[in-house]
Amino acid sequence: GVAGFSVAKTTSGTSNGKIGPNEIFNYIINFGNGGSSSSGKGRFVDVLPYDGDSRGTVGLGTGKMVVTGLNAGMASPSQGTVQMQVTTDEPSGIETILAIPGQEDGDTGISWSNYTAGAAFPDNVTAVRFLTSSDLKSGFSGFGSIQVRGPTIKSSTTAFNNVWGRTDPFLGDVS
Repeated sequence: GVAGFSVAKTTSGTSNGKIGPNEIFNYIINFGNGGSSSSGKGRFVDVLPYDGDSRGTVGLGTGKMVVTGLNAGMASPSQGTVQMQVTTDEPSGIETILAIPGQEDGDTGISWSNYTAGAAFPDNVTAVRFLTSSDLKSGFSGFGSIQVRGPTIKSSTTAFNNVWGRTDPFLGDVS
């Protein structure tokens, strides 16, 4: 069998589905293994949108996305837990690292700090990473939620966001 892996990301604002100036909203990353084979531990990285990013974000101006909350978990406790991490590294450097084949998980070259729910956030968080504690066996699923406050944006602002990810080989099997 093959591990059938999927990741989806959603968000919406309160004004006709659009994000308003200084609005707090969530990005939700859902991941799961819908295949018949297991996969190794998963690591998923979200670089917050910034003007000039590789995804085409424009019009944020001097403001930045500010992380105001993080939450993560697996569908059931028997599937393990999800560790949350943040970094304040320069975001274009993070994107460059994540674009290198084999580095989609940000394991090398990025300074991550573990985050515990309810703790204060460092200033200027630029990216968030979610790490599963257990292998992603067939049928396992989980989520990572990032609550952010958008800057003072205009109707001409366009912000794009995506997620990078990678799983370890399961029992050494890279297929």
